Parts: sequence; C-alpha cells; structure tokens
Amino acid sequence: MSNSFKKAMEEAKPMRQNGQKPDKKGDVKPAKAEHQPATTARDRWLRATKDVASATGLRQKIGDANSLLDDPESVRQFATIVGELDVLAVYKLSLEVLPGGKPVHSSERDVEEAWLAMSWDDQEARLAKWPEAGKLLEAFHFWKNQEENAFAQDSLCNVVGRFYRPLRHVNAFGGLKNFLEEAVTEGLLTKVSRPDPRQKSEFGVYVPGQDDRGPILYLPRKGVKLAAAGWIFVKETEARALGTQSALDELRAKETPGITPVKISNGFKGCMFVQLGATQAVLLESNKQSGWPTVRVTDSVNMRPDQIPDDETEWDERLHKPRGNGKWAWIAKGIEEWKNRRSALKRTQRQEANDRTLPLTKLATFSTHFDDQGLTQMLKGEPGVMAMWVDHFKWGKEEPKKEAFFGAAIERRPDGTFFLLEVVSRHPFPIKKLIGSQLPLDVDKEKPDVRLQQIAIRDGAVYAGLKMVEVLMRLRLHAETPAEDPYDQDNVTDKVDEVQKNSA
Repeated sequence: MSNSFKKAMEEAKPMRQNGQKPDKKGDVKPAKAEHQPATTARDRWLRATKDVASATGLRQKIGDANSLLDDPESVRQFATIVGELDVLAVYKLSLEVLPGGKPVHSSERDVEEAWLAMSWDDQEARLAKWPEAGKLLEAFHFWKNQEENAFAQDSLCNVVGRFYRPLRHVNAFGGLKNFLEEAVTEGLLTKVSRPDPRQKSEFGVYVPGQDDRGPILYLPRKGVKLAAAGWIFVKETEARALGTQSALDELRAKETPGITPVKISNGFKGCMFVQLGATQAVLLESNKQSGWPTVRVTDSVNMRPDQIPDDETEWDERLHKPRGNGKWAWIAKGIEEWKNRRSALKRTQRQEANDRTLPLTKLATFSTHFDDQGLTQMLKGEPGVMAMWVDHFKWGKEEPKKEAFFGAAIERRPDGTFFLLEVVSRHPFPIKKLIGSQLPLDVDKEKPDVRLQQIAIRDGAVYAGLKMVEVLMRLRLHAETPAEDPYDQDNVTDKVDEVQKNSA
C-alpha cells in the first residue's frame, strides 16, 4: 500500500467518525443530524398535562372576562372612572401652550379628539404625570388589570371605547341613529325597519323614522358579547334623547299656529318656536313697539342663562329675522337655518309628489286642477281619463285612522263603463288584480255623484279596494264643487272626514 494511500485513509478516518464524507471535489459536507431517541410515554404524558392545564387556565380567563361583561354595574363603574379621567385629561391638555404662549389646541373639542386618538397605554402614561389623577388612576388600574387577565382588560376597554365614549355626549335621536347605523354595519347590532307595533320590545331601542314609515327598531346581535355589554349605554342615550324630544315638543306646542318670519315682519303677534341645533331651542314672542315689530325670548330648552338674550330687539322686516349681535345673532342664524330647511323640505315634497303622481298624470286626459272640474265632466258623460289623489288619505279600522298618500287613474269609456287604470298608494292596497278591471259604479249625472254598486262585504279585499276608490272619487267631487274653495286645505280635510265617515 503506497504511503499516499495510507495518508488519505488516515485523513478520511476522522471524517467518517463524524459522519462526514468528502465529495468528488474533496469538500466536506455537513453531517446529518443524529436521530433523537424517542421520548418516553411519561414525557409525553407530562407535556400533555401541561398543555391541558394551560388551556384550562385560558378558558378560565375567558370565562372570567365574559362574566365581567355580563355584570352591567361592573361595566358602568369602569366606564364612570374612564369618564372622570377623560374630563381631567381634557382640562389639563387645554392648559398646555406652545413656547410662544399660543394654546396647543384651538378648542375643547379638538382637545378631546386628540385625547381619544391616543392609545390606552399613551393615555395611562400621560395620566401618571398628573398628581390629580392619583386615586382615579388607581381605580382604573384595579379594574383594567384585575388578576392580570388580558381578556378582561381588552373586554372592558373595548366596551368603553366602542359604546360609552361615542355616546356620552349624544342627547338627540339624530346622533343616536347615526351611531346605531354604524354599529349595524359593523355587525354589532340588528335592525327592523318596520317592526310589528303589536310586539313592542322593551329591550330594543326605537328611533323615529322619516315621513310615515314609522319607527326603526335596533337590537344587539345575538351572541355578540361586546354589543350586549355596551347596550346599557345605548339605552341610557335613548332615555336622554326621549327627554330632549319631550322638552322640545312641549316648547313647540306653545307656538302660535301659522306663525312665520314673514308674518312677524307684517306685524303678526304671537310666539314662534326656533330650534338651535339638535337639543336647544327658544320661544320668541313677537310684538309691536312704535310701529316696529319686536321680539323677545320667553322660554327655552337646554340653554344656559348666559346664552339667552334678556332684552327685546327689533325685527328686520326685509330679512325677516331679529336685529342685533352676540346672542341675537345666534338666534337669527337659527331662523335662517329654519328657513333653509323649510325651503329644502318643500322642494323635496314637491319632487316626491311629482314622482308619486307621475304614473297617474301621464295617463290623464282631463286637467287635474280643481277648478277645471275634470271628474265632474267625466261623470256627466265625457269620456277620458281622470287622475286624482289625496296626500293624507285616511284609511283603516284603527282610531285614529292612518293617513297616507292614495291616488288612482280612472277611465270612462264611450259606452259609459268605468275602468281602474292605475293605483299609487302608501296604504296597502288590498287587491292588485282590481287594476285594469271594470269598476261597478252607479253615477248620478245631475248632482253629480258616484256610488259603489252593492258589493257583499264578505268579498273582503275586493270590497275594501273598491271602497277606497269610491271614497277617493267622492273626495275629488267635493273639492271640485264651485261652492267650496278648492284651495282651502282645511275645507278639503273636513270633507275627507265627512265622506269617509259616511262611506264607512
């Protein structure tokens, strides 16, 4: 054996002992990890026992956190402490100034927004610097860190951050509805747009709807602990909103019917309700001093004494609002906003009325103006199509009857028969198959008058649908009567009551 071969074998021996072998190039590759001996059954049992104990402790902490959320008093107590700390923080931060003496924040609202934008840890760090926060901060730490349960900490902070803080300054239904709609979008709450009035929910929150659509019902979503725990703050906000609404309604009831800024400019004496924002309002009393209209505040809602003018001021007859600066300027701004809202509402109502009546008017061949007596002409024998409607049509078995829009387009054909061409109704129209069918009407050409032919009440939906059309036609006839003022809405309303009472 050559010396060189022996030398190579000697060099390879330690590599083989280490589990290494040179490759073709002579480089040494790392050895594979040695196989670990299998753990014993006892080792596996100890590890499993430790895992079970850890999981059991985790479940216990989650259970404790859920129990804490199920206790309204605990949640409310923690929220109260946070609220007191927030008040202190806003006060302290509002005192901070820049090197030049300028305040860091321009308003209290800016201060509060900046404070709430901080994380909980940053808020605690700031509070720790203020001696005044001592006792409150101790109480805060007790609740937040009790038993060092991270789940309880997160649960309490989430409820306060998502429900208590956003709602504590809300005192009106407008703000409450905005909050509830956001919570519905996030999956925290559910809502019922047309709740059954016979199944009143004391647990839910009812927010007034628009127009005649009725209230909207909101409820916490089942199984969502955060929503269930925060619901106490929703109910408290509802109570405040109801109180605000009741106070505003009570003040509004003192307003003189029919009073407007223009009438005050023309010397009308009375009281006018002016709302200033969502929760505040004043009652102005108009008078005349030396030939000039004047106003003064006689009552208010949610107004501080320093916000209410204690003098009497002149009324601007051209701009239709009070003269003056300061407190009166604020009230004048409220009147301007009232006029803008009223104008916008009228535009909206006109547009909605046009949208509602368009399916009827596009079929009409007679004029819809009262003084043109289109239905009177049709009943006297002239063929064509008449469109008619009542904005506040009263119908229903309950008292008072529900008022809603109801209209129809009716055709008289040359042979004297009448057909129902179209119906537009906010009332539930009992039977849609009547549309397009012949109407069983008896017509008195001399008066003129129209009556429904004898229909058995047991026919149910057919009878109700035909009766609605008959009442509508007779209301239109009364409005076209020359002895009546067709533009007197009160007179038309009286006729609605009279005709429906006689037609019941």
